[in-house]
Amino acid sequence: MTKSIYERIYQKLSQLINFKQLKKKSYLKYESAGFMDLHIDFLRYEEKDSFIIAMAHNYRQNGDVMADPDMEIRIFPQLKMAEALTFQQDNLGIFQRVY
Repeated sequence: MTKSIYERIYQKLSQLINFKQLKKKSYLKYESAGFMDLHIDFLRYEEKDSFIIAMAHNYRQNGDVMADPDMEIRIFPQLKMAEALTFQQDNLGIFQRVY
């Protein structure tokens, strides 16, 4: 049986993020030499069966923090699914909302 895109997104994120640790700390930062840091923030619970996280690479330009990119993602842990909600790429002037 082929997994849905939502199940595949969840599977990839769960390989990267410890969701229990994120909810406890509310913020995680991953560093890798030669790459921008990856910032992951727990934003809020959404309804009783899901929560929202933000995932972003950031850099400074003329004193401003620029998203490169920044996304909000809804996680459904019981269903093992996740869906993108927003996408922002500051240097290109892009902001997209799914709903």
